[in-house]
Amino acid sequence: MQTLINRRDFMRQSSLAALGLAFTPSFARKVAPSDRLRVAHIGINGMGTQHLKWFANLPEVEVVGLCDLDKNHLAKAHKVLQEIHPDSKAQTYEDFRYLLERKDIDAITCATPDHWHSQVAIMAFQAGKDVYGEKPLSYNVREGQQMLKTMKKHGALVLACCLFARIAFGQSNPVDTNFERLHIMVDAHEFASAFSLAVQIRDEAKRTNNPVSLNLAKAEMGLGFVLVRMGKEIPADSVLTLAANICKNSEKEAGLELAAILNIHAELYYQQTKYDEALELLKQVEAIRLKKLGENHISTLGIRNNVANLLMNLGQLEEAENIFKHCIAISEQNGLTDHPLYPVFLGGMARALHYEGRYSLSIAFKRQEVEWQKQKQGDQHPLYIEAIGGL
Repeated sequence: MQTLINRRDFMRQSSLAALGLAFTPSFARKVAPSDRLRVAHIGINGMGTQHLKWFANLPEVEVVGLCDLDKNHLAKAHKVLQEIHPDSKAQTYEDFRYLLERKDIDAITCATPDHWHSQVAIMAFQAGKDVYGEKPLSYNVREGQQMLKTMKKHGALVLACCLFARIAFGQSNPVDTNFERLHIMVDAHEFASAFSLAVQIRDEAKRTNNPVSLNLAKAEMGLGFVLVRMGKEIPADSVLTLAANICKNSEKEAGLELAAILNIHAELYYQQTKYDEALELLKQVEAIRLKKLGENHISTLGIRNNVANLLMNLGQLEEAENIFKHCIAISEQNGLTDHPLYPVFLGGMARALHYEGRYSLSIAFKRQEVEWQKQKQGDQHPLYIEAIGGL
């Protein structure tokens, strides 16, 4: 099919759509149906709905498919599409694999839960489609490497959605937006570019903010984050200490901002095997998240999981076991068992019990973790293979 714009131009254009630029007169031109790129959307609740709106308003794009496990989400998204294009004949799917079988689809967007991002992308590449993916593009480094390998093999293209919705609607400032860019660059191992950007962000924040501004603290945090991931331990320690001090002296309450900085600093201490120092910082993060988010929030449970892992390194197995048990119970009581952290809690519990010599009970929790990965991810997924390897 001959198209007015090629796939890579389409991906760049989609970024402009998200920024609201695609709705200006310069883009408002008519395009012949045969010249349009045919796009399908996988995962269409929340950010997926925004994806749908962005692409449906591009004259170069025809939305031809909608996919979601939840029929209510499908119905809502179909209504949104009908309001933009009353004559749309987009088909709906509950299983994305059937959508990917269609030869007439050029590209897909993906806004599924995080642990499905790379799997959907890999299968899309194999089916000859390009991908516009919601961040994070992968759930871990191993998935990202597998995705990149498949992308190169099939000559496909992937583009990460990076807070475009918040930019378009004025819900984010440049420091927040650029921090997301730093994450993406670091995940792609583009350390030199990430460092250069982080320094630019920090210098600009210094120029435009007062010395105790939260924006400056977050800019320093971004630089510290990049330095940690680059293994530059001494400058990272200094930068993160400075960022934390700015937060503590800020005129505004810096609860979650301070927690984020301390969490990165704890990661640095963990890399240096300074487990006591890391544990002290994580407990401060836990206290802040308890106050700001509550005991049942998944972010609070995630930090408690990290605390438990550190306690195991320090030989405090019983306390670690109690934390994992608490995280599992809270998840089950509050409907969080579909969250990708739930099997992490199960795996942590299995390790704690194993180190205590309670092997039968350890195996029972490990089997639960393996079963979760198989049901949610499939028996070909790297996380399932990793989990069953540990069994």
